[in-house]
Amino acid sequence: MRLTKFEMDSIKNTFYDIFKNRKIYLFGSRINDSLNKKLYECNKHVEKIADAKEYLKEIMPLTLAQYLKIDKIQSSFIDQLNFRFSKLQDTIGVSLLKGILILSKEDVKKNDFLGYT
Repeated sequence: MRLTKFEMDSIKNTFYDIFKNRKIYLFGSRINDSLNKKLYECNKHVEKIADAKEYLKEIMPLTLAQYLKIDKIQSSFIDQLNFRFSKLQDTIGVSLLKGILILSKEDVKKNDFLGYT
């Protein structure tokens, strides 16, 4: 969500009234909205990972003997754990890192090893 000029001026004026000689920086990029969405996505993955770990705590760490005895529900939670962890890695590596680099004024086009070309 972008701030209007009135909102930006109001924030700056209030800040200067209170803090006098301090500096304030307002960032008005849509990348912030995208980052917030990706952070929300990451939090959902982390929640599902935590749920799976909680359900599987009795059999973790998983031994060969335990693996041979897992039921369909436990298998589903193990699948969820693996899937959500890989999605979390993908989201952090591709989306969040790119957004952070953009906010840091880095040239993401030159970082083709990250897949940002």
